[in-house]
Amino acid sequence: MQVGMIGLGRMGANMVRRLLKGGHECVVFNRSPDKVQELTKEGAVGAFSLANLVSKLEKPRAVWLMVPAAAVDQTIADLVASLKPGDILIDGGNSYYGDDIRRAQELAPKRIHYVDVGTSGGVWGLERGYCLMVGGEASVVPHLDPSSVELTQEDMVSIRCLRVAISTGRIESCRPIIDAGGQGAGHLSARSSRVTSERILRSPSASDAGRAGVI
Repeated sequence: MQVGMIGLGRMGANMVRRLLKGGHECVVFNRSPDKVQELTKEGAVGAFSLANLVSKLEKPRAVWLMVPAAAVDQTIADLVASLKPGDILIDGGNSYYGDDIRRAQELAPKRIHYVDVGTSGGVWGLERGYCLMVGGEASVVPHLDPSSVELTQEDMVSIRCLRVAISTGRIESCRPIIDAGGQGAGHLSARSSRVTSERILRSPSASDAGRAGVI
């Protein structure tokens, strides 16, 4: 699969490396050219601008944004003029889910699809894989499966695994990809997951387990 990646911080860059390792083609852009040059040496295709990145992608394009939440709206505004109907924009950062819903509504008249992906895994994702919590149109999300599967780790329990088990009675492969629902659901799921984890770790039982060396 061919993927455009905008934002080459530690997570964005490692996601590109994992995709390249799996045989996918990545076209990359970052405000700091040195990070683009670093990944081109590892097999990625470099772009010198957002418009240049879009021009190097085949239709329908899949463009991942791994930029700070505060920069997403401006990045989309700069991209829109170059995108065409049927293209897919994926925000894999930490956006507020309400902003995801608004962006999807704004892009809908242009027939540009918006998918929000809560991405968990940090700097360890390159080796261990990521957990993806995906929100988007049911007809669009499956187009991203080749890249989503590559970014995750096999043999981990996920909502998708449970759905497959219920519908088919068997699980052939299990990866941490959560089909959270419509736009906004991916980042809402990620937000809920973080809050739940923090509360568990702050609980007295977690403190006892930590002292005992369990966690």
